[in-house]
Amino acid sequence: AKHAEAYRHFAISLEKRQVKKIYHAVLNGIHDFKDLEADQPIYSSNSKSRVDFREGKPSLTLVSTIEHFKKNTLVKCFPVSGRLHQIRVHLAHHEAPIAC
Repeated sequence: AKHAEAYRHFAISLEKRQVKKIYHAVLNGIHDFKDLEADQPIYSSNSKSRVDFREGKPSLTLVSTIEHFKKNTLVKCFPVSGRLHQIRVHLAHHEAPIAC
């Protein structure tokens, strides 16, 4: 932010979860996600995250396909919870890894 007051307002909005963040990702392969609710629990330790149905914490990511290309798919992702690497972990669990 250019001004301290604008930064303060934005920081407070983030803290109160009033800002909705939507992410776009390019995936390897062709995938058709229509309002997918990826709700697998995620466990994180030492900066590594994975789906873990015993020790993981509840998490939810909403995923929808935007466009297909020759070998890739563009999706939009809305992480409802905020787990470490949540989008990457959920997409990988659905056999749709993010293209590097």
